[in-house]
Amino acid sequence: MGALRRSELESVTKVTQGSFVRRHIRPCFDEMILDDIKATDIVAFHKTIAHLSTKTRRTIHTILGTMFSIAVELDIICQVASEETRPSSEAGEDGETRPQ
Repeated sequence: MGALRRSELESVTKVTQGSFVRRHIRPCFDEMILDDIKATDIVAFHKTIAHLSTKTRRTIHTILGTMFSIAVELDIICQVASEETRPSSEAGEDGETRPQ
């Protein structure tokens, strides 16, 4: 199998990230008001995805952080809750996160 061209890789990345948003992020945060999401909500979210690999949890956290950063840039919210926590590579099955 040959290497993917850049455009194909970007397309695959969009599909994968969209899947993470649909399968993991939206079910947890869809019913919440964006400006009301706090660091404790992010920590609770990480506990729900504790069964996933460390790489997947970090990717999902990065996507979530990007979403919050864009919301700040667009003046939808005034702070980024996800900057206060990050998934730990040593996180156990409970999915605990640690402050940065």
